[in-house]
Amino acid sequence: MEAGDNMVTKNEIKNFIYDELKKVGIKTDNVDDVELVESRILSSLALVQIIAGVESLLGQYIITDDIGIEELTTVNKMLAIAQKIQECHV
Repeated sequence: MEAGDNMVTKNEIKNFIYDELKKVGIKTDNVDDVELVESRILSSLALVQIIAGVESLLGQYIITDDIGIEELTTVNKMLAIAQKIQECHV
């Protein structure tokens, strides 16, 4: 997967994540720091699917040797990692 030419904004990523959460009936009020799988709001498979969607938006992988799925268990954690990845590839 190669980095895309266009930078995706933090809001675009957040809106994508929120849309995916809403598709499975999850309200997005006050969910940004909630451990999605641990609190049983989301299945681990659904989390992986959201991460794959974020990777698609970014045009590159998020989960690497240095970043595991356990670092992507909240909306804010996903946003922070996505932002770091984009900053490294500017």
